Amino acid sequence: NLDSVGEHTVVVFIGPEQDNLNFGATSEPVGLANVLAYAGPTTQARVELIGDIASGTAYSGVVSSLDIQPLDRFGNPQDYAMQEQDEFLVNITANDFVTTQCALRRQTDRTREPNPVFFRCSFAPTVVGTYK
Repeated sequence: NLDSVGEHTVVVFIGPEQDNLNFGATSEPVGLANVLAYAGPTTQARVELIGDIASGTAYSGVVSSLDIQPLDRFGNPQDYAMQEQDEFLVNITANDFVTTQCALRRQTDRTREPNPVFFRCSFAPTVVGTYK
């Protein structure tokens, strides 16, 4: 089952084939292949709040961050090895009237293979109040 990214070993056996008596069942593999599966097209995204904002608190002048992790339909993190780059936009609104855009920085997780990509938005609130 290749619905998860990463390295998989594909093992091929032959038979039994009822319509062709030349192929009996084999108990030994006739083929082996190592396959590196990459993420499929992005269909969803996971957002993670980093630091104090994860608990719902931010401080004026202190940088807060959030990560956007694009995922394929199986929940695999996007690696963009075979898929086109997605575009994300983060708008931050303070007190329902001041809206700014947050620049997203592409980050790569080098600890996993294939290397998944996520996007980080960092901002420092300057107005006391409610942000969304």
